[in-house]
Order: sequence, then C-alpha cells, then structure tokens
Amino acid sequence: MLEMYDTIRTNSPDQVLVVAGGGGWAYDASSLVDLDKKRPDENLVMYNYHPYMGADQQGDQRKSADGFEAQVKQIFDGTDKPISITEFGQFCCDTDGGCFIYPGKWSDHNVGYAEAILLISQQYNLSWFPWAWRPGADDY
Repeated sequence: MLEMYDTIRTNSPDQVLVVAGGGGWAYDASSLVDLDKKRPDENLVMYNYHPYMGADQQGDQRKSADGFEAQVKQIFDGTDKPISITEFGQFCCDTDGGCFIYPGKWSDHNVGYAEAILLISQQYNLSWFPWAWRPGADDY
C-alpha cells in the first residue's frame, strides 16, 4: 500500500483523495495504523475497511461484529483519519439468520450481522457503501 500511495503522491501531490485499504483483504487495523505512522502529515487520505462474514470466516471472532468494533477502536486510537467501509455483509446465512444474531448489544432488539455492522458504523460515524445487495439472488 505504501508504494502505491507514494506513486499517487508523486504524480498528484495534493489534489487527490487516497482511499487506502489495509492488509488482509482490507481487514487489518494494524496495517492502517502503521501506514498512518509512516505518513503522519498526510491529510487527503481515508482508510477503507471490509467487514464481511462468509463461510470461510464463520467462527472467526475477529470477523464477528465484536471483532469489527475492536478493529475500529484500534484505528481510532492510532489515527485521526476518516474510515469508510466499502465491502460488508454476510454470505453464509440470511441477514437476520440464526447463525449471526447479536442480542441487544447495539440496539434494543436482536440484530443480524449486517445490521450490527451498520449500527457500529453509525456509532463511530463511519461512512459506508455496500458491495452488492441482491435480494432474492441464489448465488454469490
């Protein structure tokens, strides 16, 4: 990411907003904090994150809504740059499916994974853009 960032700045020193995703398929807070430390005077940068839950991540606590909130806190503690999420959701069960229900932590009712991510984003004032919402789609 640092090499791409430097290439952009070499060719457009102060005119372009850089949206930088971290390592681990844009799901690594440490790499974003590290990038910020290497370019602390940069103002035209926004950090990007991809909180999603798929079949391969099922059971990975880092990928849970609680894990996402911990990653957001790590970024907030390590940098003052804005954060956006541009790819999020879950693939391995319905949005309100029983495999990812969060009882009352972020709202006064049980919520599914995607709703928990949106509520956390709202709590921390994160921008978000869905990757794809395809109601009724049978395949990925």
